[in-house]
Amino acid sequence: MTVFEPHEVQVLELLTRGRLADSVLRDVVENASFVDLNETGVGYFLTVEHAALSAARTVCDKPLLVGRAGRIECGFVVFLESQQLMLECHSWGLGAIPKGFRERDIVVAELERPDAGSHDAPPPP
Repeated sequence: MTVFEPHEVQVLELLTRGRLADSVLRDVVENASFVDLNETGVGYFLTVEHAALSAARTVCDKPLLVGRAGRIECGFVVFLESQQLMLECHSWGLGAIPKGFRERDIVVAELERPDAGSHDAPPPP
């Protein structure tokens, strides 16, 4: 049984793309051991461990993601280090993230870069 909620699996797939092999991610999602859940009031940190994860520190923060549940919006970052994976869910701005937020039906989407596909930008010199 996985320790991850469905939106967290989606976040992991997007943020670790190109950094973890699909087979490793699948094994982590299905078999990782729970280490800690720290709900801070402005987000949460979920930590798991798995032998297939790297010892080297890697920060996975791209693409830029937003999660929405009702009027609450959040962002995500994944940290890999010492055979552990830590998923950070953080608020955007001043809003609180209530306890139990991760159990809500959170919709995850990629945010486009402001300059991606902009037709208002001046042509290159």
